[in-house]
Amino acid sequence: MTIFISGGVSRVHDMISVWFDNEPEHGQIPLMPNKMPPTDRNPQIQFRFPNVWHNWLGDTFHLFLGFAPIDGEHTKLYLRSYHSMKIPIVRQVFNFFSNLANIFIERQDRRVVITQRPFRSDMHIGEKLIPGDAPVIEYRQRREKLIRQETQPE
Repeated sequence: MTIFISGGVSRVHDMISVWFDNEPEHGQIPLMPNKMPPTDRNPQIQFRFPNVWHNWLGDTFHLFLGFAPIDGEHTKLYLRSYHSMKIPIVRQVFNFFSNLANIFIERQDRRVVITQRPFRSDMHIGEKLIPGDAPVIEYRQRREKLIRQETQPE
């Protein structure tokens, strides 16, 4: 079965929120991110400048990632998961497998990040971004604006 994915993105001050809807593909036309209908549910991903990522994996399971810059090329990642498993043994088993998955994902992502070229992805590096890249565009525009504000003399 082919899955049809459409998504929306919004930015309010220093917070970018991203929503996705998945449904079986049956010939529908994809919606542009700015045409997604408003939703009252939590976004799947939310990025808060300068360095916090909140991922809703469900109503009762959340991941928070904090990115702490060490220098111009190194960042320490802090990951914390929250869930509402009530039964102690189920919670312990869930935590064990969740921690294993986090280690695997972090190591997989690390390989991608350290081999990325150009090392820093800015707005104007010649990429051909498409409407589905709206979260990337929002992030880079806000980041660029913050950098300009920081480097301008008072």
